Amino acid sequence: MRIATQVGGAVLVAVCTLAVPAAAQTDICGIKFKTPAAGSWAEWQGMGLGDSGTHRIAVIDDEQRNGKTYHRIEMTSSRSPGAMQMVVPGWPPEMQNVDEMVVQRPGQPPMKMSGEMLNTMKNAMPATKDPMTDFAKQCHRMKMLGTESVTVPAGTFKTTHMRDDSTASDVWWTPDVPFGMVKFVGKDISTQLVGTGKDAKTVIVGTPTEMPMMPGMGKPKN
Repeated sequence: MRIATQVGGAVLVAVCTLAVPAAAQTDICGIKFKTPAAGSWAEWQGMGLGDSGTHRIAVIDDEQRNGKTYHRIEMTSSRSPGAMQMVVPGWPPEMQNVDEMVVQRPGQPPMKMSGEMLNTMKNAMPATKDPMTDFAKQCHRMKMLGTESVTVPAGTFKTTHMRDDSTASDVWWTPDVPFGMVKFVGKDISTQLVGTGKDAKTVIVGTPTEMPMMPGMGKPKN
């Protein structure tokens, strides 16, 4: 799970800030965000306190589950070798909607969490806040500053510039790149887009095996 946190960092904070579900949109944050097409990927370079390194998010493929389309989204980070996949109905992912999770650490076979295990984990944390939802709810604090041209290693983009005064952070966003974010600048950290593409391939090697249930798993926390 560390990989999700590492990759999440500034990238998911910024992306999810702008990707609020329709029911929670406001006049400022009503920017509709679509899940990128299968094969799409984006990579960012983090700089500053606790986030130097590259972070990549990719849509590996789409598949039909429960009568609708799900997306296999893979996250990798140079700061935490390995990979994590989530099979979800949309972006940004919310933990209650994850239908499958695959994790592979360096030198180890991939492990899969699905079915009973995921349901057990969800039921064991009824009071736990979903970080993706929390990030999205921050949107109401953002101010739209206008349209700006921003140049980063991946190129020059026409972006929407938004600011959160409460956290002294700015994000530059455009629907023209996968997952939207071009640049993020916070108090002690910054992140910028260094590349995108449409040829994403999984880095997970081998066939995932179901992770065994751990003793005590499923007991709700007090």
